Amino acid sequence: MNMFVDIEPGPFRLGLLNGYRKMDNQLLDTLLCEAAVELQELIEINTQLLQLLCLWNAVLLLVDIAAKAQLELLHWRTKGETVSYVLLLYCRGA
Repeated sequence: MNMFVDIEPGPFRLGLLNGYRKMDNQLLDTLLCEAAVELQELIEINTQLLQLLCLWNAVLLLVDIAAKAQLELLHWRTKGETVSYVLLLYCRGA
């Protein structure tokens, strides 16, 4: 005897069929498709956020390098060296 008994009204038409809960297959397919679309959108948002985070880290690294270079240049300038001499030292790896 196959009896379908509604447990809850609304979009989730859960019921009992031979003692097991059942959901309408078409409704289940629709919900799974909607969940897949939402998941894909979340993945795209997370990917964009990760790209922005990587870009921000690169900017911070460049700022750090520029600050250290400026301090090093200031150190050499206080010794009376020219900017071209300091650049020459860096090119030689000194």
